[in-house]
Amino acid sequence: MEQISEILAQSSPHLDGVFRRLQKYSPQELELLKTAYQTAILNHGAVEPDFSRDPGVSFNPRPARISLILINTVDISDLQSICAGMLACIPNLDSVDKLPQRLSDAAAIAQASQLPATAIKLPEALIINAALFLDRARQSHRSSKQELPTLLLEESKQILELITPLSSPLAALIQAWQQRTRLRQSQS
Repeated sequence: MEQISEILAQSSPHLDGVFRRLQKYSPQELELLKTAYQTAILNHGAVEPDFSRDPGVSFNPRPARISLILINTVDISDLQSICAGMLACIPNLDSVDKLPQRLSDAAAIAQASQLPATAIKLPEALIINAALFLDRARQSHRSSKQELPTLLLEESKQILELITPLSSPLAALIQAWQQRTRLRQSQS
């Protein structure tokens, strides 16, 4: 179990510290969170969907960023939702049109890794999906795909329709990203 703790502490000391400071989780739950993080990392969950990072560059991996959005922005810190958010970072499981399949696949990975069941309710699933979208949108400036911001602006309309009644703070961050992106596009 010590190796699991080291992976989180080394790759995302910020998230490791947040988990410890919350003082919400029992030692067993903390280990489950770390196992979910490790499972996501080992299944390429840290791979960015739209760009590659240079080797050796320090960054907060995607499963950590999603967890931090859920905890800090949406005030979701229950074990199942955080684990599901981290596992949803695994490639090919992060498209809005693949939401039911993503949750099913995440549940299968969780079961194989002896994690708690990730059969979460639809509102939490939509919030996790919106957190994944927000993270991707925030990172889109790193992509070489010139059309990506425009595509994400279109997708953000659908995301906002679903998420606004569920999480106004998350909706506000997506709207702020929309405004910044439209401003950048009008200036170029």
